[in-house]
Amino acid sequence: IRGRLTGQARVDSKDDPCVHGLSHMQATVNVIACDTDGLERNGRVYYVSGRTHEERGEFANAIRDYDRAISLDPGLAWAYYHRGIAHGGAGHGRKMREDLRAAARLGLRIAVDMLAACDR
Repeated sequence: IRGRLTGQARVDSKDDPCVHGLSHMQATVNVIACDTDGLERNGRVYYVSGRTHEERGEFANAIRDYDRAISLDPGLAWAYYHRGIAHGGAGHGRKMREDLRAAARLGLRIAVDMLAACDR
């Protein structure tokens, strides 16, 4: 499931800093260079780091980075979404659904779709 979900996230990722074929390192540099709000920038940097860990299957490290991103920027819907994916990869189904619901409440449509898929 994790690989499929990550693939879907990239297709529907207008606000995701890890898009358009950028490596996570390039995305991190772009986030730092383009964002002048220190609090939001730091949240996004942790988010990008979490994505790197998630793609490597390092779910505990990914969850830790997403936790930090969310604490710095509670409106970062993609961090909730991907923390949910990481929880799913780690076998934490209840936490996965909680994070997907949080991302959906923040307006991330793919989270709504993912919740529906989980309920099938």
